Amino acid sequence: MSLALTVLITAYPEAAVGLARYLEFLSKCQAPGPGAYRERHHVLPKSLFPEWSDAAWNLKELSGADHFLAHYWLFQALPRVPQVVYAWRVLHANRFKQIPRELLLEHAAAYETSKRTWSELRAVWRPSEETRARMSASAKVKTFTAEHRANMSRSKMGHT
Repeated sequence: MSLALTVLITAYPEAAVGLARYLEFLSKCQAPGPGAYRERHHVLPKSLFPEWSDAAWNLKELSGADHFLAHYWLFQALPRVPQVVYAWRVLHANRFKQIPRELLLEHAAAYETSKRTWSELRAVWRPSEETRARMSASAKVKTFTAEHRANMSRSKMGHT
């Protein structure tokens, strides 16, 4: 992770202490066991460092709770970087509401449970015809580039 630290501190020298804390947290994370729910995390966020997005050392498999906490520590280090704020906001259960530290682990566990449950439900749940029609109509308004569609497809297959 020393290359990651060098890259991050070069880009954000004012956040060196927080970034070191973020990387220290990641270094202590254990990969989920076989068959366990897992999420891929880019140590150097691909939105900030696209040149490193496919580097093997930049990808880390984490539990849902650890992924939540990784984004928490990254947000603590870089609270004014829009891409980091957005990622935290997406993961954060109570949009922009501060979670007290004593409740952070509880929220992380809840996040992991919700992600795992959603993943399991998606395998068996199908929306009604009415819901599918509304979703289809909504999607027709949106336009995505071929690259964006390919990225979404890889993400849904767990190949982010």
